[in-house]
Amino acid sequence: MSARYQNTHIVSIELQTETGKLMHALSLNKANNVNITIAIEFLSRSILRHLINESQVNPSYNNQRSLINIEKCSRNLLHIAKWSRTAIESNYETTTTNVISLGKLFQLRKQYLITGLGVDIAGEPFVRKNMPLDELLIGELLDFSTLTCPALAKSWFRFADWSYIWGRQLLARSIPLSSLDMGQQVRAILPAEVSSDEIVEISRILSSIRILNDDDSELTAAELSSLHSYRTDLSRACSLLTKHPILIEKLLALHPQFDLRRYFLLEQSCRAYFTYLQLSNGCFVSNEQARDKSVRYE
Repeated sequence: MSARYQNTHIVSIELQTETGKLMHALSLNKANNVNITIAIEFLSRSILRHLINESQVNPSYNNQRSLINIEKCSRNLLHIAKWSRTAIESNYETTTTNVISLGKLFQLRKQYLITGLGVDIAGEPFVRKNMPLDELLIGELLDFSTLTCPALAKSWFRFADWSYIWGRQLLARSIPLSSLDMGQQVRAILPAEVSSDEIVEISRILSSIRILNDDDSELTAAELSSLHSYRTDLSRACSLLTKHPILIEKLLALHPQFDLRRYFLLEQSCRAYFTYLQLSNGCFVSNEQARDKSVRYE
């Protein structure tokens, strides 16, 4: 009975996947008057239903069939992410407001995040503030795919690719603080006895630090020397800093060049890509071992 139940679910998710693909294909032709968000809503509802069913599955059920269902859900999340990209390019709004099941999927995703296997991208204020909502949703869908089926290498590759592209863009978007903002930030770090003139000079030094872009070549000897001299300049600007070096590090952290938040998505990209390589290498080794065995028994 249990095997029959799971077979039904496998057939069901395959039919729903193909139906969703058909809806998506129809939406690409404007003459059909089919909104692409209908396909996204349909497949989102399918994924939600099957993931909930799998989380409540009886231990006596065939585990292999359960893994097949979960992998199909993970692949369907990749489909939705791709279709959401198409929706953006077609000027359709794809949000959790007009695609209700997406919102429910993200609620389910939070339960996966509790396990500690993934990272809450939208939970990073710097990312959330500087990225369009549609793009953020795509990233969360790709991340959810890796959480759903961690053994699916394709999910990790897609997530790594997205994280790298947007990590580069966020890096390029980083804008130095204005003189006024810098002064306020400096004042918040330093003790009250530091004079206004010292605050102004420290702000000037921090604002003068050059931001290195990806297109920059290696630092010249003169640039490297200047980089090392900032700590000395800050110490000279305020004698108190000589006694409290930790304050110098806090001041340097105000500058975008030292703001680690800028590198969050690039860090995720590295993590995801190395996971992809490990999984791909594992598959390669398994295939090699299988081939060796077949040769051995011939």
